[in-house]
Amino acid sequence: MKATVYRKDLERLKDKKFIVVADVAKRSTKLETSIFGTTYKVSTMLLKNVKCCVRKDNKLKIAARVHHVWISAESNKIVNHFKIKAGHEVMFGAEVTEYTYKDGTKQLGLVQTSKSFKFR
Repeated sequence: MKATVYRKDLERLKDKKFIVVADVAKRSTKLETSIFGTTYKVSTMLLKNVKCCVRKDNKLKIAARVHHVWISAESNKIVNHFKIKAGHEVMFGAEVTEYTYKDGTKQLGLVQTSKSFKFR
């Protein structure tokens, strides 16, 4: 699948809250630069087989599927939970957000909306 297909799936879910069910593939850190010029590390997590679900008739119905998504600790509290490792399945409430890279290109990502989450 192309990246544009993922973008279309996520664009359909803009301004809606949904439940994410995904497999944790990797944990990592990346370097960020603040507006003051200082560099700091941010924890990140790679989610694969991402299913964006809505609750219908007390069951989860898949609204969109995304191959993979990177989430960071700046906007997702689930990344900071030290017991979640690669191989776990996570479930949390989320919504779509748009962010901009340093070169000016825009991308869609996921932001955790609920404080609670599950993993197994």
